[in-house]
Amino acid sequence: SLVYQKVPYDTLKDFAPVTTVAAMQQILVAHPGLPVKSLKDLADLARRSPGKLTAASPGIGGISHLTLEIFKGIGKFDIEHVAYKGTGPALTDLIGGHVPLMIADLPAPLPHVKSGKLRALTVTGEARTPLLPDVSTAREQGFPALQVTNWVGVMAPVRTPAAVVAKLHAAFVAAVEFADTRERYATIGVDPLTAQSTAVFGAFVREEFQRWEKVVRQTGIQLQQ
Repeated sequence: SLVYQKVPYDTLKDFAPVTTVAAMQQILVAHPGLPVKSLKDLADLARRSPGKLTAASPGIGGISHLTLEIFKGIGKFDIEHVAYKGTGPALTDLIGGHVPLMIADLPAPLPHVKSGKLRALTVTGEARTPLLPDVSTAREQGFPALQVTNWVGVMAPVRTPAAVVAKLHAAFVAAVEFADTRERYATIGVDPLTAQSTAVFGAFVREEFQRWEKVVRQTGIQLQQ
């Protein structure tokens, strides 16, 4: 909601926080034809070729787009953002060589990195993903501010009784703890993430809003509703 001029709700006031259920690193991938193997390589190429590089994301104002803007701000170079209507079309054009770079949640590009169709330059979590142990994090590559995780959470209408919210929290946490859930998460590159309590999740949401509000303000990204 931060990138829209007007929305018919206030996320912080109109919803009761329940819990997070999952988190995903961002991954920066390149077409194998692009002569870069690291963030430094990419930054150097972008500085040598201002305005010539493009990077796809699943859409304007999403976390992948914002991750690109953070990277550009840190490195002080320009890479043109190309917004697609979803991850699938962006991946198709990247693999086809129509766009050289892409930032997205880890699960979608992962199979193409493993097959060699795409080259992974970095992941943006606190630690490397076990599914791509040779791909270093942005922090390891000298870009500590490029630490981004996309998370999925559950919220209820603000007037939901506290007892119901508590039951929902317990149910979702239990579901994430199931062995089948964890196994599936691990297979596709999703990390389990639950909040200790609804209050902890609420504090986390407020912190995230403050962080991303600064990024949106600095980049000037704004969408019409």
